Amino acid sequence: MSSLIALGKRQTLLSHNEFLNFKNQKGFCKRFISQLNKKSNFPALAMTVPEATKYLKSVSISVPYVGSYMLSIALKSNRRAPSARGQIAFPHPFQEPPKICVFAKGAAADEALKLGATYVGAEDLVKKIQTEPLEFSKCFAHPNSAELLPQVAKLLGSKRLMPSIKRGTISDELKPLIESALTAVDYRQNDAGSINLPVGKLGFSDKELQENIEALVSNVRFTLAKLPGKVKVTVKHVHLSASHAIAIPLQYK
Repeated sequence: MSSLIALGKRQTLLSHNEFLNFKNQKGFCKRFISQLNKKSNFPALAMTVPEATKYLKSVSISVPYVGSYMLSIALKSNRRAPSARGQIAFPHPFQEPPKICVFAKGAAADEALKLGATYVGAEDLVKKIQTEPLEFSKCFAHPNSAELLPQVAKLLGSKRLMPSIKRGTISDELKPLIESALTAVDYRQNDAGSINLPVGKLGFSDKELQENIEALVSNVRFTLAKLPGKVKVTVKHVHLSASHAIAIPLQYK
């Protein structure tokens, strides 16, 4: 058992016995700070990815291949800016493929099934959605079945799954939509002005996690650069956390 202790601008990991020994001594805080100042190998508050994973694995109580790392990217701007959203295909995928619903008929329906869509159909799919609790996180439509969408508009709209031409989710080219949905992960800026997204499992190597983090940060910066208007939005800071563990700031400029 270990204890993660943060004092001032430094933090360190002590074994449970070391922590108790320090705590039971008089002038605990003063002695602890003195010990930190004498040792140069304790990391500063902002850590590299290998340093952060060392601490997070020590304090996380999750099973390595079940628990996940979460990256939080805080954004800053000099004025109100449009919300940032985008997609990323991680170099090291780790999440289960999403369930996809496609409204299509004929050859388009056959193609959607071959590409890996979970639910495909037209009138029969409308009835299933109206009567059965189907679970899916992506929904597309071919123009030959788009006329059926108003029948399930209320159900799909409440889940933000309603296909539309404006969003590009109604198209006669279903292949790129489905392939992208199966490999890419959506992200969106929240009301607090940050983007939070899982970036890997606790069982990942430092290299795999580093590459996923770099891919996400680069992707977000590319998305920010394309935001409409003259407002400049940049990455303020980046934090890495793990299941049931604290968030640690990373050394990212």
